[in-house]
Amino acid sequence: MIKKITLTLCLLFTFNLLQAQVDYTFESVEFYDYAFIHNPISVNNGEIWDNLEYEIPIGFPITINDEEYTSVHLTNYGSGGQVFLKNQGNNDEVIIGISLFDLVDRGSNNVSESPISYVLNGAVGNRIFKMQWKNAGFQLPDLADSYINFQLWIHENSGNIQLYYGDVNVSYPELLYNNFNVPITGDAIMLGTVNLVNETINVINVYGDIDNPDVHNITQNPDILSFESLIPNNTLVTFTKNDESIGIEENILDEIKILPNPADNFISLNFDSNKNKIKSVEIYNSLGQKMKEFKTIENQIDVSDFPTGNYIVKVLTDKGIKNKKMIIK
Repeated sequence: MIKKITLTLCLLFTFNLLQAQVDYTFESVEFYDYAFIHNPISVNNGEIWDNLEYEIPIGFPITINDEEYTSVHLTNYGSGGQVFLKNQGNNDEVIIGISLFDLVDRGSNNVSESPISYVLNGAVGNRIFKMQWKNAGFQLPDLADSYINFQLWIHENSGNIQLYYGDVNVSYPELLYNNFNVPITGDAIMLGTVNLVNETINVINVYGDIDNPDVHNITQNPDILSFESLIPNNTLVTFTKNDESIGIEENILDEIKILPNPADNFISLNFDSNKNKIKSVEIYNSLGQKMKEFKTIENQIDVSDFPTGNYIVKVLTDKGIKNKKMIIK
């Protein structure tokens, strides 16, 4: 049964005016073995954290609603599991809600046991910013032995935003849920825009069955909807950037099609060779890993060895780069 949450940890949800909708779409939930970040850069530098005030450079600009953002902010009006992208020239902020719950460091005696860290992986043009919360605790004293692990990924090439969940252990979930105005049955995920000056909000809320989630937009209603449980280990949630084409060259790129889609053994690129000269094709999985690269384009591309899942096909042409979604069934 889906329960409603009235979020009291963050003032954002007292707003009752309409904010511009974020130019992202909830894409998928997939399951991959969780891996901690290798050799990350520390954010809290060994200090115990509670009310967070950190600014972390992404390493490249990400454009959302025609505004560029270059850093991730952890703020004291979030709840530890919510981060913000801010632009000094604009009052709009992007909220990424990875977890609803009020998180704290599990350390003591001024020694952190819940490091927050980040890393920038990949070559220029195809980098992935990864930020990690490791062994984060919950605010309630009765949950001192409970913890959660998750990561935020931002992709330079596609602009995609991903939330990656590791091991979570909550000894008494009902205590965690009772911190809200009404009983809830799980966590929730959010991505959207807020404006603290105009008090406006438009947030995508992902909820329900984690294997087959539902989506709705929070605009005027302060209630949000939760999952039916905590988000399980190895869950990868993907939001894709909306593909808005403008101008003649962009419309020409839009004519490139992947057939069939969904696919199983082979795909073909359908395009007008008089309008587009394809130079190369790269295929990436949901983790941003390059699966294959083709410099010579044949009539068919063999994908028979690809696992079932969602992929991005990056097509480089003389008119520019086009990213196409592909599903392997």
